[in-house]
Amino acid sequence: MLSIHTSPLAVPGSRDVGGMNVYVLRLAKELASRDIKVDVFTRWNNPDDPLIQEVTDGFRVINVRSGPPRSISRESLYKIKDDIAQSINTFAESEGIEYDVLHTHYWISGVVGLCLVTKWSVPWLHMSHTLGLIKNKYRGPNQPEESLLRLRAEDMVLKSVDGVIAANSIERSEIVNHYQVPVEKVYIAPCGVDLALFSPGDKTEARQKLGIDVNAPLVLYVGRIEPLKGLDVLIRAFAVLKADISNAKLMIVGGTNDKSDKETAAEIRRLRALAYSLGVLDDVNFCGPKPQEELPYYYRSADICVVSSYYESFGMAALEAIACGIPIVASRVGGLQSTVRDGHNGFLVPAGDHAKLAAAMHKILSAPELRNTMAMHAHKRAHRFSWVRVGDHNLAIYHDVYARKNASNYGLDAAELQI
Repeated sequence: MLSIHTSPLAVPGSRDVGGMNVYVLRLAKELASRDIKVDVFTRWNNPDDPLIQEVTDGFRVINVRSGPPRSISRESLYKIKDDIAQSINTFAESEGIEYDVLHTHYWISGVVGLCLVTKWSVPWLHMSHTLGLIKNKYRGPNQPEESLLRLRAEDMVLKSVDGVIAANSIERSEIVNHYQVPVEKVYIAPCGVDLALFSPGDKTEARQKLGIDVNAPLVLYVGRIEPLKGLDVLIRAFAVLKADISNAKLMIVGGTNDKSDKETAAEIRRLRALAYSLGVLDDVNFCGPKPQEELPYYYRSADICVVSSYYESFGMAALEAIACGIPIVASRVGGLQSTVRDGHNGFLVPAGDHAKLAAAMHKILSAPELRNTMAMHAHKRAHRFSWVRVGDHNLAIYHDVYARKNASNYGLDAAELQI
């Protein structure tokens, strides 16, 4: 697998670290648990990063020594794509490895994959995670357009691969309609959630552990801090909510501890200024990024979880929340429409509409019976998204693409597969 611009081992919450990192990490672990050898190639971001990190038996992260050992822009990554591909190829040759499947994640990994398949005769699958054309279509007022470089590169990647993996039928339609990819080349494999880690728990106990008022109505956001996520919409909605539910609190989990991530820091300053101007800053808690192992306590402490994004391909936080039995209020966009059944385990509202977002939050917070019913439905729905099921889907796709690419070699034994 390629996850060039961000490591699957990074802590989610900053600009480049989110649901995709979790997806790559958990999928790789799931496949490795089935005796499939998985190498995930990423680019080093720190001079202390070892070349090889053994994550679990059969699953390694390879930190490619290409470019400076720090985070660099997508444009800079594009310029060194050939060097990155050469470094990956050199590593594979030094290890005596011939991979059976190449699975790239995000467009910049796709362009490196495009370089590699000229050297490797290997079936190539790609998962975009986000799509530049769709981000431009749904972008909010504070968001710049995606670069022409990305749009052209993404189009080339999607037209060159042997198969594209979409997280749901909505994303598949977007890929087919906006990128003219033949529908038979676009597979669906859902996103997943760790049902052992993310599960319902005692709200009072979770709040006491986190030092949160056990009686205050609590709204939770978990994710990256960037304009695409619509946190300004959430803060405006929260200010409206406070007019009727004066003791409500908003907790925002995400952000960065990396001082070089100036974009995230600037967005947090902008959001804090907005909260101050609306008179709610004292009731908005920016908690910073948290490791996956701590997140269940934050979800369990909440009354509702809000995903107010302008665009989401699948929305990892929504899955984690419903697994913990927390009702969702989310934008009616992308993959969130697959996770949230409107009126059943939460509500869907138009993206960018803070008034309707506030009304939906108020409806759940002011009706304990409705909230409890939605919580029950939420937890039940989460079982559709286990990592075992995600692994089943991806492995079936690998076999199908391998068989199509190598028509003479059907029935490849999973135990012999290297990704």
